[in-house]
Amino acid sequence: MSQKPKPHKQHQAVAESLEVEAVANFCIELAKKERIPLTHLKLQKLVYIMHGWHLAKFGKPLVNEEPQAWEYGPVFKSLYHALKIYSNDDIKLPIVMPRGQKLETPTISKTKYPASLEFLKEVWDAYKDATAGELVGATHKEGTPWHTAYRAGERNTTISDESIKKYYLSL
Repeated sequence: MSQKPKPHKQHQAVAESLEVEAVANFCIELAKKERIPLTHLKLQKLVYIMHGWHLAKFGKPLVNEEPQAWEYGPVFKSLYHALKIYSNDDIKLPIVMPRGQKLETPTISKTKYPASLEFLKEVWDAYKDATAGELVGATHKEGTPWHTAYRAGERNTTISDESIKKYYLSL
């Protein structure tokens, strides 16, 4: 898979980092609406790529969690635990999380972050048709932040936002 085009429209960065589950739910919602198959593996890579482009364009993290270098590429640990029930199947439902005495679905506020949603949609449109395997291949290339951070058999090695930013700025 060749590298997809950079997001090019003028946008604003999110004021504070978003919950990684909210960004994942944004992708789940679009996949369902557009009838795009979306597995856990593909979703992990899409959120990572969105995070990477956000770091490059705005200099600040999109999500409130740094990815880790796992065998199949960058992984957000909280997403892994929320979505591992799907194994290799398509994700059917949004992520829900306990909030006090109830369960809530993390979302990105359309009124608070309209420009961010537009930016994320632009990145989604650039990568949505790639397969999970193509996205894994793109994140595994020599010189990528994952390639630099990954150590066989280790799961908790963080991929720094600085290395991700530097890489996406170079594209």
